[in-house]
Amino acid sequence: MSRRPARAVQVRCTAAGEPEQFLRGSRLYVVRSVLAHWREATRWWTTAATGSALEVERNAIDRDVWRVEATAGRSGVPGVFELAHLTRGVNADATGSQDCWVLVRVYD
Repeated sequence: MSRRPARAVQVRCTAAGEPEQFLRGSRLYVVRSVLAHWREATRWWTTAATGSALEVERNAIDRDVWRVEATAGRSGVPGVFELAHLTRGVNADATGSQDCWVLVRVYD
């Protein structure tokens, strides 16, 4: 079973660009392994890039998705999560940011 929370998360990446930690709410998750990685083209015909994390996900041009096994802290029970790195089109938000990270799926 899985849930689709579509929430913005803060992600720390390796030098190669793979997620190694992410902050979900106030809880830090440590990525133990990358299970899969793929790239998706999404709604390329849409140019709006403002609003909530879900709206940003819907308006993203491309996204790289990582399915990872991660634990809360160093000794938590592992869970499986899908993190998407969203790359927006030509329209940036007010801060000039062109991309963000979203937690798109949590597997129970």
